[in-house]
Formats: sequence, C-alpha cells, structure tokens
Amino acid sequence: MTKSVIFDLDGTLLDRDTSIEQFVSVQYDRLTEVEQFRKPQVEIFQRAMNRLGVSASESVFIGDHPEADICGAKAAMMKTIWKRSLSWTEAKEADEIVDALSEISGILAQFNSL
Repeated sequence: MTKSVIFDLDGTLLDRDTSIEQFVSVQYDRLTEVEQFRKPQVEIFQRAMNRLGVSASESVFIGDHPEADICGAKAAMMKTIWKRSLSWTEAKEADEIVDALSEISGILAQFNSL
C-alpha cells in the first residue's frame, strides 16, 4: 500500500491538479535544500523516506528527469512515475509514464490495489 508520494515537479504543476494533493507527503526539491546529497544519489531518496517513516515499498516517486529522478528513485527501490517532458528522452525504467498530472491519482489507486 502506498503511504507516501515524494515528487520532484515544479510546485506550480501541483497547483494545477489538486487531485493528487491527498497523496503528496513531501516535495523533494524542498528536501534537497537541507540535505548534503543530490539526486540521483540513493541517499537523498532514503533520507526522504526515513523522514516520512516509510519504506520503499510504501513510496512512489514522481519526477520529470529520467536519470536524476527515475533512475535515482529506482536505485532506492521505489516505485516511479515519470511525467513526460519534451526536454528528455523516454524514461524506460519508470513503472508508469504520464503526460498529464491528472493521470497520477488513477495510477496511485492502481498501485494501492496490487
């Protein structure tokens, strides 16, 4: 069961789609401001989960950078959702890929039903 969603998306994107607010635990960019590690280092993802008191199996990372966000979170054993971006090539390692934030709440519900 997903207990925590950690994301690395521009805060204004979240403002446009409030349907995922109920799932969001921490905005990753704010966390990196106080930590010594940077993505894609596994330690930053682990510290985020530790702060929230959740395991990787209870967490989902949402990001828009295939290497720093998706590969980093996968290395920390988290489920991942890549928000497709024209700036990057496909994030093949992502568990799910979305074009719009409105798709995320359905994916989170799907993750929770597994």
